Amino acid sequence: MRGRMWGLALYVFVLGFILNLLGIVSHVVVSSFAKRWFGTPFPRSLTTEWYSYAWKEFGLAQVLGVTIFVSLTVVVLALLMGFPAAYILARRNFRWKPVLLLLYFLPLLIPQMTYGIPLATTMFRYGIGGSVTGVILAKLDGSAKGGMVFAIQEDLGLPVRYVGLGESSTDLALFDRERFVDGLLAVEGAPPGPLAG
Repeated sequence: MRGRMWGLALYVFVLGFILNLLGIVSHVVVSSFAKRWFGTPFPRSLTTEWYSYAWKEFGLAQVLGVTIFVSLTVVVLALLMGFPAAYILARRNFRWKPVLLLLYFLPLLIPQMTYGIPLATTMFRYGIGGSVTGVILAKLDGSAKGGMVFAIQEDLGLPVRYVGLGESSTDLALFDRERFVDGLLAVEGAPPGPLAG
């Protein structure tokens, strides 16, 4: 009976792991094609603009090359360390073996960051887990020109309180709605809009 329970627990764990992995991968794939995905179960529209933009602006070919190299290195190192560790855990019994196995599998049970933002959005929308009185946009500079401000206002109805215009905490500024819109509509060379006067 006890062996049957352990077998069932193992199958449930493997199934949970596979579903978790499929959820993460599918969320990343759908997010990469979403034009805007905020507050709905599925994006309202899909696009491939991000891929062409990323290929040109971020040197995606080099990024992918480095990613593949790092991935292969990690796989080789994991195999070199994983086979001996798996052999020891499978063939040897010692006092703290269940605790060690739990520590090994624990990171797989914690939800990934790709679930964090949709989960927080859903919790906010249904009033679970407290209230939100405003948003701090951590990084407003760049080519997007702060289009997320409109999405936050339209989908969540939250005011933007502060904006980040650089890399450190001293680069936070009060958000000024009028100057932000003026900055979006201004000609090139105009002063940045999101700063407070």
